Amino acid sequence: MNCIIGVAAIVLLVWAAVVINRIINRKKLKDTMERLAKTYQAQVDEFDYTGNFIIAIDKRQALVFFQKRKSENETKEVVDLKGFVKCEMMAFTRPAANGSIIHDSIILTFIPPDKQARTTKLELYNSDTDALDINDELVLGKKWEKLANEIIKSLRR
Repeated sequence: MNCIIGVAAIVLLVWAAVVINRIINRKKLKDTMERLAKTYQAQVDEFDYTGNFIIAIDKRQALVFFQKRKSENETKEVVDLKGFVKCEMMAFTRPAANGSIIHDSIILTFIPPDKQARTTKLELYNSDTDALDINDELVLGKKWEKLANEIIKSLRR
């Protein structure tokens, strides 16, 4: 009986440490985005993160903030949605030998009104440089595509 109580106590302590660590990391990541937003006199209304990237938005100013770390390199992007007519999530996949799908990359692409102008791309996932397993990148890509398009649409009214 004492052994069961001891194991339960250890499991509870480990679980608490993991939860506290996630809360601290979330706060640090949000602080990072808020500092970036502040340089544009903006605020963070909403943000998400995975192990690979952080993405945030100021809905009033229609600015998307993005930061991604690849090994020692860090990419920071600020996308002004006022300069775009659409956001598309692009998932590049290929079939695996066992019949499943392998995701090679997931990219948010911001499309300008002028077809000759350059698109802006935020790479959420790349199998060559990120972890082999895809995590929340696909779900977050769809979420942020929808959010960006809602704001772009509201700007066009």
